[in-house]
Amino acid sequence: MPDLSVDSDTLRQGALHVSPVSAPFNEYELVRVRQLIQSADDLDGGRLNQRAPVPGDVGTLLDILTAPGRPNKYVVECSDKDGISIWLADFFEEEIERVQLG
Repeated sequence: MPDLSVDSDTLRQGALHVSPVSAPFNEYELVRVRQLIQSADDLDGGRLNQRAPVPGDVGTLLDILTAPGRPNKYVVECSDKDGISIWLADFFEEEIERVQLG
């Protein structure tokens, strides 16, 4: 698996390019929080996050949750430069977008 670690300064300085979703998301790709349509409580049910996700945060898509008759949810983890988890949350497709380094 490629090294996807990116320091938060690089992420905040716009070194990422957002791509419109034209195909399904893939596990282990970088995504950016586009908007939040869920409450902070819904995003941190286990009360384990250091802080809540905010639009602009970038994380790695870890899993795609599917269930018949329900919209997919996407498990995303945002980590600091040392690999320590800042937050882990499940998002709807409308809340995230694909990003590319460059």
